[in-house]
Amino acid sequence: MSANGRVIVLGSINIDTQLRVEHFPQPGETIRGLSMQTGLGGKGANQAVAASRAGARAALHGAVGADDAVLERLAALAPDLDLTGVTIHPEAATGSACVMLDASRENAIIVIGGANETVSSPQGLVPDAKDICLAQLEVPVAAIAGFFRQAQAGGARTVLNTAPALPEGRALFALSDVLVMNETELAFYAGVMPDLTEDALSDTARSLLTTPYQAIIITLGAAGALYVSADHQAMLPGRKAVHVQDTTGAGDCFCGTLCASLAEGLPFAAAVARANAAASLQVARQGAAEAMPWVDEIEAARQPDRST
Repeated sequence: MSANGRVIVLGSINIDTQLRVEHFPQPGETIRGLSMQTGLGGKGANQAVAASRAGARAALHGAVGADDAVLERLAALAPDLDLTGVTIHPEAATGSACVMLDASRENAIIVIGGANETVSSPQGLVPDAKDICLAQLEVPVAAIAGFFRQAQAGGARTVLNTAPALPEGRALFALSDVLVMNETELAFYAGVMPDLTEDALSDTARSLLTTPYQAIIITLGAAGALYVSADHQAMLPGRKAVHVQDTTGAGDCFCGTLCASLAEGLPFAAAVARANAAASLQVARQGAAEAMPWVDEIEAARQPDRST
């Protein structure tokens, strides 16, 4: 493992409250909830846990409040995850999210930034050429820009998950070697909703490329993922989950496992296929960070797809 690079994640850390409902409420509507539970979440935490469980030497940089035992929860979920880059803010509360999950297993999420809004670029971080530096858009864009510039100075690869879709996120595209987005985020940044065909999605994704060597991955749920570069495209089919329980965190699982696989030195297509397999395992479970699969589970799920 020491020959592999690290996965260094800059991102959010939240406490999630999940509400199960038959359907999402309309404005002015009161509905009866089916259940409620709390757990660890935030895109940064989810992706770091996913990367660590997928076998990477992973580190998380972010911020929490001094009001709960979030670091202990993280350490319990991913014992090998490096948390020395997480700061404790004495005045801000830990970020939080309310996740509604309906009968069809779709989710709607409301996020309160809290301590995540205080995150800055890591101090003294020195990535090297084998490292993968991953960020999302739940912490300040200026912090991500500084983080990615640190990565580029050391020759590391930068991966941006463009969620949630924010206009200011576009400024980070030129600093990103790989962009990971779903079709909704693709439409947001491109300004048009493409047909869900490979060629239409590929053409739309290419309109967002900012450098000749950049790649964009469009995640398509059970349909898999589409990888697009300036001169190449490939649709990699998904692996269907036995029974979808909860789609919360599926994209984070994909991103964390993708980066773990790239840090391990896997070819790009194989890394995407491995991330697809991991996400199919994650959605068959309840929760976000706690539902991320372990490396042996991912490898077992990949057995039928070894030719990919």
